[in-house]
Amino acid sequence: MFFLRKDSIIYNFKKYQPTIYRNCLNAVSKAKLKDNTYYLNKASFEKATAKSFDYAILEKTKQINAIKLDIPWSDLGSWKEILKMYDKNKNKYYKKKNVYYRPWGRYVNLFEGKGFLIKELFVKPEGILSLQKHHHRSEHWLVTQGTTKITLNKESFSKKQNDYIFIPLGAVHRIENKSKKPVKIIEAQVGSILKETKPGVAILAVEPYNSAVLSGESPGKHKIQGIGAGFIPDILDTDLYDKVIKVTDDQAFETARLLAKKLGLFVGISTGANVYAAFEVAKSAPIGSEIVESETADKLQSYIESKKDVYGSPYKKEELFGYQYTSSQGGVKVTEYIEPKIKTLWKIQTKLNRIFNKTLT
Repeated sequence: MFFLRKDSIIYNFKKYQPTIYRNCLNAVSKAKLKDNTYYLNKASFEKATAKSFDYAILEKTKQINAIKLDIPWSDLGSWKEILKMYDKNKNKYYKKKNVYYRPWGRYVNLFEGKGFLIKELFVKPEGILSLQKHHHRSEHWLVTQGTTKITLNKESFSKKQNDYIFIPLGAVHRIENKSKKPVKIIEAQVGSILKETKPGVAILAVEPYNSAVLSGESPGKHKIQGIGAGFIPDILDTDLYDKVIKVTDDQAFETARLLAKKLGLFVGISTGANVYAAFEVAKSAPIGSEIVESETADKLQSYIESKKDVYGSPYKKEELFGYQYTSSQGGVKVTEYIEPKIKTLWKIQTKLNRIFNKTLT
């Protein structure tokens, strides 16, 4: 760890690394500001030689003091070092409920972060994992016990304790333990990990019945604003979901009304479509299943403020979720009677969402 003043850093770079200092200074002085972001001058910055601070300054300067730090230390600058850290502290993360058994041995999920999962594999003697290929994640392995045979695409090789292996996204791979002793591997999965952390989970997509392009049908007109654009975007990974549920306009509208009447959730019709699909899944699921999670995509406020009567044809004086409202020229005009009640409901919507989720599960 370094404690330095800004003027000291500048002075030492001027003295010991003048070329690096000059190129960095030019890169900053010629930088361009765009959308509140400074973009360094590429030509100048590329001329700055890459050197570690230790070599460039620390080994040359005389004006330095050091304090001994008597603690274990490791630079977590690579996945190998991170895996070593988790292996050393795995008892801290171990939970019996996170252990899963397979014909080749077992694995335990140790820690789940945002976009990554740390796990330990225990491969019994003569155990062989299936030949695998992942489209949504890469993997980093550290052998912590034994010697194992690794298949990576068309190559096969052996790895022993403390050896590190990187499995790129889309690579064919397998682990084999041909010895008479167990093999242990700490693994980091980086990417989509929901199905790995919750084996048996089903991911469902929802689309309008009249524009079911995910189901291979032609695009068409529908009234479920927010979903069903009529095409499949390039960024959509269609391998992530297991099934597509088609929802009609009426089903989405009626479910949105139901959420408001029964739970005070003022949401849009795309949320009505989501929740209708969740109800349908819940109806057919076995008793005791850990289901069902859905998302509320938008509040009704967005539709009222845009003066769109998204709940049917223009009304003279009707009941909106049990509260009176008036409509003018096909657009919704909220009266003084309903407006404060809607605002109050919006304030408690977060709390009701939690109640709603519990109700479904």
